[in-house]
Amino acid sequence: MPVYVYILIGLFLLSFLTLFLRIGVAYRFAEPDKLTLRIGLLRKTVSLKKAEKTEKKKKKPAKKAAKKAKKPLPKPKIGMAEVKSGIETLLPALKQALSRTRRSVRFHPLNLHIIMGGCDPAELAKHYGWAHALLWSAMPEMERLLVIPDPHIRLDVNFEAERTRVEGEFGFGIRIISILLIVMTLLVPALQWYQSLPKEDPKAAPAAQQETQANSENAKTQAPAADKPAEPENTTRGE
Repeated sequence: MPVYVYILIGLFLLSFLTLFLRIGVAYRFAEPDKLTLRIGLLRKTVSLKKAEKTEKKKKKPAKKAAKKAKKPLPKPKIGMAEVKSGIETLLPALKQALSRTRRSVRFHPLNLHIIMGGCDPAELAKHYGWAHALLWSAMPEMERLLVIPDPHIRLDVNFEAERTRVEGEFGFGIRIISILLIVMTLLVPALQWYQSLPKEDPKAAPAAQQETQANSENAKTQAPAADKPAEPENTTRGE
C-alpha cells in the first residue's frame, strides 16, 4: 500500500478524534480581566485587558484617503422586547440542538448572583418578574439536557442601581462536535430573528443631532433677549 494512503488515513483519524475533544471556559466576575481556557488537558489563563499601543499609528496613504466613504449600514435596534422575541424564537431550536448532543455540555461551577437595575422602576419590576419566571421554568429542562452538578443562581433587583451587576463564577465545557451540531441547528432561526429586528436609519441620527444642536443654539440666543429688561420710553414735554 502506498505511503500517502497511510498519511490520509492518519489525518482522517486525527480529525475524527479532534471532533470529540472537549474545550472549556472558566470565568470569575471578581476578576473581570482574566479568563481561563481549557483544551483537553491543557489550561491557560488569558488576560482580557487590551495592550496599550506604544507605537503611533501610521498615516494612511493618500490613495486610501481619496476613496469614497462607504455608506453606513442600518443598525438593528435591540431592546428588551427584541431579547424576549429572540429567546422565544431560539429556545425551541436550542432544545432540539441540546437533545442531539446527548448531555455532552457541562456547566461546573455555576454560582451566579444577578442584581438587575438600570431602567425605569416599573419596567425593571416587569423585567424581573419575566426573568424570574423564565429562569425557574427553564432550570428543570436545562438539568435534563445538560450536566449541571450543583447549580446556584439567584436573582435580585435594585431600583437604585444604574446598571445590572453579576457576581459569582461559572465554568463551561463542551465537545467540538457538539458546537457544530448546535450552530447548524440555530443558524436558520437566528438569521430569521435578526432579519425581523427593526433597523434604525444611519442618516436619521446625524439629522436628529443637528436639529437638537440648532434648537439649543436658538434657545441660547433667545434667552438673553428675554431676560433683558425693557428700556423706559423717553417722553418729552413741549414748552
